[in-house]
Amino acid sequence: MNCPSCGVEMGTLKSDEQNLSHCVECGSIWMDISDLNRLLLQNNLPGLDSLGGKMNLDMLSGQCPECLVDLVEVCSGNPQLALAYASCESCGGILVMDDFSACTNADEASKHLVKFFTAFQNKAKRAPPSTV
Repeated sequence: MNCPSCGVEMGTLKSDEQNLSHCVECGSIWMDISDLNRLLLQNNLPGLDSLGGKMNLDMLSGQCPECLVDLVEVCSGNPQLALAYASCESCGGILVMDDFSACTNADEASKHLVKFFTAFQNKAKRAPPSTV
């Protein structure tokens, strides 16, 4: 499978429990939404639909390698962080556009995914109201 973002052949990061498609060129990870939701829920995070974010319909992030539908970018709820992933509206494939190049196996990439989506869901903190 070719990377939806840069077109390079994707490799595989393996562990005992899972395999993840990984781009050695841009560092992105491609995975099924059900696998991502399972990972998020196992790490006490809400499912992807509950994490928030805003679709950027003007920004297409390549084509889905499974069904060739354009991927739509979803930006984080925190404007101070430039975090985004791309989603296929047809098959539910997810391209996480972050640098996973330091990950040598699927377990390390899973930890990185959890950190990514923990940061993705955190909205900018507001100061608590004063009680003066």
